[in-house]
Amino acid sequence: MEDNAHRVAELHWRLVEVADPVERAAIHLELGRIAMKQGQLTEAAQHFREALWHDARLEAARTALHSLSLDGPKRGRPVSGLRALWSRIRSKMHD
Repeated sequence: MEDNAHRVAELHWRLVEVADPVERAAIHLELGRIAMKQGQLTEAAQHFREALWHDARLEAARTALHSLSLDGPKRGRPVSGLRALWSRIRSKMHD
């Protein structure tokens, strides 16, 4: 558990330093996976949404977020209308 706490702190620090959206998406994906393993489903969902916001093509984040929605009611804060629209536009640009 202590190793996870250290890794989570390291990943959050990297989010502060990294500007590349693809790399930020990968960091959020990893944070989401760690949160899922720890049973922190709301936090996991938020990280998966952030990963998709930075890289709408990230299927692993989409699949993980979908699996969380199958486990019960929608978790985490809702995606704002503007952010959801931007995500859809970005995904269409990459098709």
